[in-house]
Amino acid sequence: MFRYSLIGILLASTLLSGCKEESVADQKAKPAPIVLVQKVAFETSDSEQTFSATVKARVVSDQAFRVTGKVVNRLVSVGDVVSVGSPLAEIDTSDFKLQLTQASAEVQAAQQSLDQQLIQTKRVEKLAKDGWAAQASLDQQHVANDEAQARLDKAKQSQSLAENAIEYGLLKSDSDGVVTDTAIEPGQVIAAGQKAISIARNTVLEAQVAIPESVVSRIAAMDASFTTWNDPTKVYPAKLRELSPAADSASRTFAARFTISSPDEALKLGMSGQLHLSSKSQALAKVPMAAIFDQGKGPGVWRVDKATGKIELQSVTVASMGQSTASLSGGVTEGEYIVALGAQKLDAGLVVRPVDTLQR
Repeated sequence: MFRYSLIGILLASTLLSGCKEESVADQKAKPAPIVLVQKVAFETSDSEQTFSATVKARVVSDQAFRVTGKVVNRLVSVGDVVSVGSPLAEIDTSDFKLQLTQASAEVQAAQQSLDQQLIQTKRVEKLAKDGWAAQASLDQQHVANDEAQARLDKAKQSQSLAENAIEYGLLKSDSDGVVTDTAIEPGQVIAAGQKAISIARNTVLEAQVAIPESVVSRIAAMDASFTTWNDPTKVYPAKLRELSPAADSASRTFAARFTISSPDEALKLGMSGQLHLSSKSQALAKVPMAAIFDQGKGPGVWRVDKATGKIELQSVTVASMGQSTASLSGGVTEGEYIVALGAQKLDAGLVVRPVDTLQR
């Protein structure tokens, strides 16, 4: 009985051994599975945002009379181009001319008084030298000379002030630019220092724009350019110069100014146009969703050696996922091949036959 049992066991072992050898042989005979692969390519996409903008002058100065008076003539209007020294307006200088006449008379009287004191001084000095005058008399004469000289200096200063007042009666431009505002009219009495005419200096032009909250944090790193509605084909490079630290209470936007590089004669103050802000996003590699494989240790892809057919699981960093594709920001390199379809059916160490396209 025992002998029959032993024979049965040996027979079963022989049969199992034969099946195993046949299975291994079948596996060796099977061809490597075909897998669809994709070449990794990183791309950067340019994003651009456009905002309405207006051409402004960087410096707008308010011109004002330095003396008080009645305006008799305004010589410029809004939009006029002026240069340094161009007359802008004038006030009545009749009172200043009277003051000049009075000051000139005082200068003449003070000069005569000084001349008389100088003659008297020579007399006293001679008497003192001959012993006919005391030293105290000579000292008093010197004091009288100093007083006469001081009166003359004061009179001359008053004369200069009167002359300046007449000169200040004609308001002149202190820079090249364009008249942007006129706050005076003939017949108006204007005080010294009161705004009369505004001039925008045309040396530096800027684009004034309102920036939304979503862009403020990135605006410094973005490239800027300006185009006018009149000629959108001509692009002016621009650079951020000023950004308001606080948002407008009504629009919740931030006022910004961009300096326009190389402005030409076609660019005029007050022109409207568009400010273009562009930036390059991070380089990403787009792969099919089916290429992503996760065994619980994070996402990965199967890296394929096209020469040998060997595959290797490589961890990757997924930047974003769409409906059919995923964007990778790390873990793969430009030009290598990965399995694009059926990543879940592969195992480490498996040799595959990579193809770029599946044929039906």
